[in-house]
Amino acid sequence: MNQVEQLCDKIILVDHGSVLLYGGLQQIYESFATNQVLINTSQPLPETLPGVARIEPLNTMIKLTPEPGVTPHDLLVTLVNHGIALNAFEIATPSLDEIFIKVVQGGNNGNGQKELQHEQDG
Repeated sequence: MNQVEQLCDKIILVDHGSVLLYGGLQQIYESFATNQVLINTSQPLPETLPGVARIEPLNTMIKLTPEPGVTPHDLLVTLVNHGIALNAFEIATPSLDEIFIKVVQGGNNGNGQKELQHEQDG
């Protein structure tokens, strides 16, 4: 999938002969985006932060999952207000592998392939 991301502008995901997802890579990434963020800091984080539902270490980064209704901007403000020095802050984007697994398992984020396909057709 890594090579697909590097070489293709549009993709079609097929499972057992059925089209599950079709569209431009950017459009697909945007349709599966979440409000999760990845941060890198040399400081330890407090065990809880306002607006953060879950804190997960992930290699050199830390993944923050916000509570419902909390945006990445809200998380950034919270981190700054708590005096946490950030080396990196980015909105977490699922990889094409993760998107494919989610779609094949039926958890397509409420934006099923039909919607993406129709946008491309129309």
